[in-house]
Amino acid sequence: MRIFLFVINGLGVGSLPDIYKYEKEYHCTLDEIECNDLSTFVKLGINKSALKDLDKNTIGYCFRGRGLTDNTSFESGLNEILGNITFNDSAQTQENLVDILKKKNVNVIFASSRQDSIADIIYLDDKLVIENCCDTASKDNSVIILELNDFAKYGLNGDKQNMQGAIKYIDNFLDNFISNIEYRDILFITGNFGINPTKIGITREYNPIFIYNKLVRGNSNLKTIQGNNSIAMTIVDLLNIYPNSHSIVDDSLKQKISVDNLFVKRDRIMSGIGKIKELNSKSVPKQKNKNNSDKNKIIKVKIVKK
Repeated sequence: MRIFLFVINGLGVGSLPDIYKYEKEYHCTLDEIECNDLSTFVKLGINKSALKDLDKNTIGYCFRGRGLTDNTSFESGLNEILGNITFNDSAQTQENLVDILKKKNVNVIFASSRQDSIADIIYLDDKLVIENCCDTASKDNSVIILELNDFAKYGLNGDKQNMQGAIKYIDNFLDNFISNIEYRDILFITGNFGINPTKIGITREYNPIFIYNKLVRGNSNLKTIQGNNSIAMTIVDLLNIYPNSHSIVDDSLKQKISVDNLFVKRDRIMSGIGKIKELNSKSVPKQKNKNNSDKNKIIKVKIVKK
């Protein structure tokens, strides 16, 4: 199983109930962009998460997330999404999702396009994050976490045109990504706070939460998730690291994925047996020294904090 978590900073879908403590008027970041250009997000349920088109079915799970942190920033929102909770009933200290996955020897890629992010790898923009992290992900059990920031960066500069272009780029990428995703892969997409490009500032908003897998049927009823840490709790539940009641996917999905993994393992075994028979049926000449071109493809991009 591979699990992808894409966090899109700035993608808000309406003010939180405590708006009166921070702002004077309701704001929805989604109203600042042209949703007709976002065909993939519309299929996932972006309008439904903003309380529009409530009767329309989605291609996967669609939720409306309510962050519970009192702070509204890049860091506080991401920390809540990654958990910062106790993943073990007997533990006293809190860990985020990345910490617990590494401790359990799960292959983790954690990248961002924000220079002061807590991510392991930093790239200059969303395009480099996506190009360098999605195609190189391991085919075995792995979790790929991408923090995408261009949408928020442009919004905080009051640049609505490039703000639209940034989210359109992600929409086009998701269209191709979803088409080529494997049956055992699970995709999480969520926002983190909102952006008001007119007043140029961060806003406290609900965030969309989408979960897609080819075995999932779309949901017709919109639910509000209290606490974005439910995303991390769902991931550790799916990986059987920490089964818990906070998971926001039902047992039917977990059962379907488990059955599908059995078929994947069977196909791999049969393929391996076939290759062994093929090798045994003919002599295999010794290979000459060959340059390992894969090594030249490895890219390490890391901003060291001083």
